Amino acid sequence: MTTEIKRPDYVRQRLPEIGFWFVDVPRTSSTVLRMAFYRRYGRLFGKPSASSGIGLGLIPPHVPAAQLREALGPDLWDSLYTFSIVRNPFERVLSLFSFLQQNGKLPGMSLSQYVKRLTRREFDYHGHYLSNTGYVCDDQGEVLVSEVFRYDRRPEWLPVIAERTGCPELMKDHSKVYSTGSDSGLDRFDTRSRRLIRKFFAEDFERFDFDRSGT
Repeated sequence: MTTEIKRPDYVRQRLPEIGFWFVDVPRTSSTVLRMAFYRRYGRLFGKPSASSGIGLGLIPPHVPAAQLREALGPDLWDSLYTFSIVRNPFERVLSLFSFLQQNGKLPGMSLSQYVKRLTRREFDYHGHYLSNTGYVCDDQGEVLVSEVFRYDRRPEWLPVIAERTGCPELMKDHSKVYSTGSDSGLDRFDTRSRRLIRKFFAEDFERFDFDRSGT
């Protein structure tokens, strides 16, 4: 994976002024947050999605911390407040599958087929298979962001993020924020799919103490 930063000189000037960066793991409310940051801080936080309602960003969405740290330089990265939101792999896989299915990206594919292909890394886009750990850690397993929040603990982290990022408007729509597909429906996973997900995302379950049951 490579990261193409548009207007890199401007980005390196603007980031210290903003003072933070958000490592946006797919299906963790990342678009809602990027929309808020885009409206307050501009094009660093854009996203190329017709459904997002915001413009293209200077830094692509869903870039892992290690990759962006390398692109920006360790000194700049380490000077920022950086954070990420992680989600139980069962919920995240189901949410991503539902999102792609609704958008016509997986015609005729069942959930069990999707899980099989995902755990074999048969999709080109890293957002399908890259783990939470892969987004926030380097190859040695060291966490590269200042804080990691769990998706299922939104009431705890939302005010923290609103304050640290200077975006109090995040609190104004608290009930609407952060729904990226149903947290239920996990009974759709068959036994084989649960086993594959537990094995493929084993480090996520261990590192972030997620429920392994898939129910």
